[in-house]
Amino acid sequence: MLCLNSSPVLNSLEVKIRESIPSHAEHIGIINAGDGRLARGFSTHTGSERVFSLVEPRKHMHRYLGEWDGVGSAAWDAAWYRERVERHGPFDALVFYQLNFCWEGNLIELFDITDLLKPTGRCWVTFINATAFQVQGTLHPPASLVADTLFHPMRLCPQIDYGSFSSALQLGEKPVFQVWGLLDRNAFDFCNKPNEDAQRQERYLTSKDWKTAIKSIGDAFLYGASVVGIEFGPKGGPSAAAQPQFTGTEFNASLFQSLVVPYPELLRGDADLLVAMREAKSWREGNIPAVSNLVSFFVAQIEQPESVQTALLVGGGWGKDALLLQKIKPEWNWNLVDASAGKLSAGKDLLERAGITAQTFDPQEPLPFADGTFDIVISAGYFSTIYAPLAEHLARESLRVSRQGVYHLENAGGPDRSMIFKAYSLAEVYRGLNANTQQHSLAADAQTTDMYFLKAAKKNRSRNGS
Repeated sequence: MLCLNSSPVLNSLEVKIRESIPSHAEHIGIINAGDGRLARGFSTHTGSERVFSLVEPRKHMHRYLGEWDGVGSAAWDAAWYRERVERHGPFDALVFYQLNFCWEGNLIELFDITDLLKPTGRCWVTFINATAFQVQGTLHPPASLVADTLFHPMRLCPQIDYGSFSSALQLGEKPVFQVWGLLDRNAFDFCNKPNEDAQRQERYLTSKDWKTAIKSIGDAFLYGASVVGIEFGPKGGPSAAAQPQFTGTEFNASLFQSLVVPYPELLRGDADLLVAMREAKSWREGNIPAVSNLVSFFVAQIEQPESVQTALLVGGGWGKDALLLQKIKPEWNWNLVDASAGKLSAGKDLLERAGITAQTFDPQEPLPFADGTFDIVISAGYFSTIYAPLAEHLARESLRVSRQGVYHLENAGGPDRSMIFKAYSLAEVYRGLNANTQQHSLAADAQTTDMYFLKAAKKNRSRNGS
């Protein structure tokens, strides 16, 4: 069963990893295997006869990995790795994908597992760079960057930084072959224009209270890389004295999101918040996306728009969708609610400047509004990421606080197919609440997509409902 929430196309970091694995590799291990997308990408590269040993700590994701036997669920269970080596031979390659999701100071265990590589084997470790997020998030730079910090992950969030990990590899005598980074623009320019020595002193990463010069390639990856990938080998292996090659891709919000939260089921508060912070930061810097045809289409489906004065966006995150919707209907009074106070804080200044009212809601409580407060209630993808009990609760509340109706633009590949609780149909939820519904799928280039439009209204309010 494939995970319909993730793209089958490998992102640029995954392509980099895949291309570094030799075609003759016989045994590949992937930790944090997700829905198996990366493993399938390796299969097409190395051939279908290779053995894959996969670890996925979130057991509800195992249903997407049915084509592989013996999937592990504990990232640091050395006995499991040894058993796989006894059955299939030493590893040609190990990939610890987004290590920060399962890191608890496991440096010794990591090195024990990498000792199961062949002498010519390679290990990739990728992680969100804690240092870059401390710096770029206007927090203070770290006081120390040594391997000891890896044993105290509570000192860092999200737990691993590039400087400490590089130091640990040196102490462990692990040769480093490649370093990849998702880079800040200044850091990216530094790495790709090495001959412009005269300008190096003038390249800075800046924040509200400080600035730091990018003077070396180490600085570029230490302070400018949001996500880092490091390829290294076993102690004493060939080419131990090789100089690592540094490559990177310039930061963009969509790639960052695909690297940090590739699967909606795996969303953690910190990763989801980091995405919101980076998107809002990009917006402030003037990287404002154009209003898409999809958003324009959505607004065009709202009945009697001339009678609408107030609108509520449920699950609006930091406010990107509300800001784009306001561009189409600036005369409406826009409001949004989200369960995450952190995400709302990330876009607070942008929303206040636009005159959009935003507040949090408690998923266990009624929405903080009186009956019929808004003319319409809208969701743009939010109901595609929540479980049936919360969807039922919010559908009831959306009907309660709206006067004219509730409008949804959702993805059928969300809760209907991939959530771990009971599958449900949002239209059936509304019909169970004695509401009229209109639903139709969206088509692009004459092809039906997974997106659908749904309107729900109280029966005494709707004229055209079915």
